[in-house]
Amino acid sequence: TTNGTLTAPFIPQLKSLGIRSVNLSLDSLDRHAFYTMTRRDELPLVLETFHQLIEAEIPTKINAVVMAGKNEDQIIPLAQLAQQFPVSVRFIEKMPFNGQGGNDSFLSHTRILAKLKEAFPDLTSLPMEPFGTANRYQVPGFQGELGIIAAFSRTFCGTCNRIRVTATGQLKTCLYDEGLAFRSGAPHLCVS
Repeated sequence: TTNGTLTAPFIPQLKSLGIRSVNLSLDSLDRHAFYTMTRRDELPLVLETFHQLIEAEIPTKINAVVMAGKNEDQIIPLAQLAQQFPVSVRFIEKMPFNGQGGNDSFLSHTRILAKLKEAFPDLTSLPMEPFGTANRYQVPGFQGELGIIAAFSRTFCGTCNRIRVTATGQLKTCLYDEGLAFRSGAPHLCVS
């Protein structure tokens, strides 16, 4: 998983190492909206990474956190990436991680799906992948597929088998848990 800002030069190495897929965070194709959301004017770098991943034939999933009033107008342009390229574009409900409660910019998975169906009336549901987190959809004529992850509604918890290691070295079995810190001399966890 990458934000794509520093990844492009390493794509040949990733390919040679046998990386089987990459998740690329991309919340907007509009440069101003991208800057507003990420506080970085680096959309061209992310798009360069995207195109190099496609060229290297590394299966790519685009992850877009959708926020009401911020980038909901980007749902259709982002979805059209799956028309032009063999990628999975996944729209993710915003999750409140600040501990303050509230989720003012929350856009539900049902509203995201309604916007997709309005633009693509032939949208059809695909079977959920084993242990998958995304409800998957296909549009006739698209090279790739679309997905919606109900991250806040959490409609997939019973099938999720994800384990994450954060940049600060915490092991998380759920984005909502506190995580386990790795420390010298601390017991280790074996995951099989």
